[in-house]
Order: sequence, then C-alpha cells, then structure tokens
Amino acid sequence: MNIKGSPPRYLLVVLGLAILLVVQGTAFADIQVGGNTIGSTFFQGSNSQGTSISNGWASLSFISSTFGPQSSSIPLNLGSFSLGCFVCAGNFTPYDFDLLVDFTVPIGISSSAVINGDVKGKLSGSFLGTSNTVGIDFTGLSHFTYSNGQGSGSFDLAVNSIAAGSIPVNGGSRTVTGNISNTTFTASTPEPASIALLGTLMIGLAIYRRKRSA
Repeated sequence: MNIKGSPPRYLLVVLGLAILLVVQGTAFADIQVGGNTIGSTFFQGSNSQGTSISNGWASLSFISSTFGPQSSSIPLNLGSFSLGCFVCAGNFTPYDFDLLVDFTVPIGISSSAVINGDVKGKLSGSFLGTSNTVGIDFTGLSHFTYSNGQGSGSFDLAVNSIAAGSIPVNGGSRTVTGNISNTTFTASTPEPASIALLGTLMIGLAIYRRKRSA
C-alpha cells in the first residue's frame, strides 16, 4: 500500500534502473579478464622455431593456455613448459621465447576490448648428463591500455620467470603464471539515451506528485 503522495513501487524500481544505467561504467574498475597464449613461439636469432625446439638430444616444448573469465587479482595460467631428452645433452642459451598473450577486457559486456601483447623471455642453461640448468627469464612489466563502451583503462602484467632446473625432465610440466597489477579505469560520459531516460522518469515523477497533491 502506498503512502499518500508517494510514487508507486514500480516507478521507483524503474527510476533505480535508470540511475544504474547512468553510473554503470564505474562497476568495471576491478577488471574481469580472459584470453589465451596461442601463437607463442621459440626463436633462435630472428628465426622462428615454433612451439617446440630441439638442441642436441634435448627438446623443450610450450603448451598454450586459455584463461578466464576471472578477476584481475587471480594469477593467470599462461601455459606450460616441458622438457624431454634421450641422451641429456643440449644447450638452450642462444634461444628466446615470445609469449603472445591475447586479452579480452572486461569480460561480459558487448563492447569488450581485445588486446594483443608480446612478452619477451630469454632462455638459458643446458642439459649435461644429470645436470639440468634450463630456465626462462621474463623481466619487467608489460603495460596495456584499452578502451570500450564503458570507458578506458590500463594495467600491468608481470610474467613469472621459470627458475633454472625447475622444469621436469621426461614427464610433467612447469606452469608459467602472470599477475595483473596497477589497474586503472575511467568511466565514459553517460550515454545520451540513458540521460534522456532518467530525465523522462524524473519529469514523470514530478507530474505524478503534482497530481497526487492536487
């Protein structure tokens, strides 16, 4: 039952939804991300070696990953490395690795932005008998910016290095992870249609109150 002079409940609900439309851009400050690492490859100098390299009797392979949708505070699973050898002798020091990361941010809206990133890694170490010193060093932060219908933002990605000798040999794998930090977001100016809807409802509310008080 309505109190005299107060608007009906349905009008308040619609008014609340209109206000939500106007301010909805601020809800994506903590971005939701998703993506994959398909296309990542090893290099020797400027020559692409694909997702697996063999040097001597040893081989190193990368398996790509699809991640998300998830909060930016959750570490990303960016794929895994595996090592194999028949006679464990091989040097991987002259190789590089390009980790290609495709992001979609924020997840769950029609105007999500797609970002293509290339994170450089440097291989080092070798197999020699039972000694395994192979590792991959990802240094520094990669900075990304994006823009979509809700606004614009940015974030940094740190890919965690693979310690020397930590990749299992002839069985198992070592996951490479990434962490997002320094997220920023600036909401866009409310769409004219949303402002018009809010204005129309405010006028309707004023007319309703005038009729009730007449």
